[in-house]
Amino acid sequence: MITNPSITICLAIFLGVIALVQSPVGFGKNHNRDDLTLSGEPVLKRSIKIVALLKRRQEISRAEFKDHYENHHVPLAQAFFEGWPGYVRNHIEVVFPDQALDFDVITMFWYKNTQHLQSTIELLSDERGQIVRDDELTFMIKGANHYYPVKELLASDTNSTDMPWKIGFFPSTENHYKLIALLRSGIAGPWKKFLHTIHQSNKPVSLITWVSNTIENDPTAEFEQLTEMWFTNPTAATGLMKKWQSQFPGIIFVSVSTFESSLL
Repeated sequence: MITNPSITICLAIFLGVIALVQSPVGFGKNHNRDDLTLSGEPVLKRSIKIVALLKRRQEISRAEFKDHYENHHVPLAQAFFEGWPGYVRNHIEVVFPDQALDFDVITMFWYKNTQHLQSTIELLSDERGQIVRDDELTFMIKGANHYYPVKELLASDTNSTDMPWKIGFFPSTENHYKLIALLRSGIAGPWKKFLHTIHQSNKPVSLITWVSNTIENDPTAEFEQLTEMWFTNPTAATGLMKKWQSQFPGIIFVSVSTFESSLL
């Protein structure tokens, strides 16, 4: 068990990812990597993906959090880490219906293989990674962050389980409108039914594409499913969102501003 309080958010993510590749993963109630438990056979065939729900420090605004993350922390991380297939930050803008959430950004990491992860862990755990570890503490509440290995399914990937994610594959939020649907287990109804609803043959042309992220082997997770959706415009998205909210009571939608990086 990792007990060193200086272990960073990123290092914790990497340790959990390696465990995920080896076997199904379970977490303690706070979803910390220190509470990781393992069992079973390998569960992933494609690139490794982690979804992190990260919370800002209370004394800074959401705008200040986003500014520091994108203009200071990301360039800092890019100077240290190479070989990430994808690194995406979805900053929360508006929550539908209006309510408080325990996170301010949904960050997504993709990794090529365990060898790549192990080399990154070595970098982060020595003096070279100290500057990144220190910076994380200046704008995040580490104890309030949650990390989930997810099973990713692309709308265009329903007939293949091995298609890798590539940076730039999805529409940019500069020209399109992005929503993420958050489905709680047992509240919003079966997430597979929701995916079927948005992927049915007569889906509206305003919905460009979607990606589902399923949290498995973690009954304590607040959400079972996070579905990313890209639309042609906010008006079209709002109409569909209201329709789906009536069909799936308890579902939460968040509009996000998305920033993506490739470190290949």
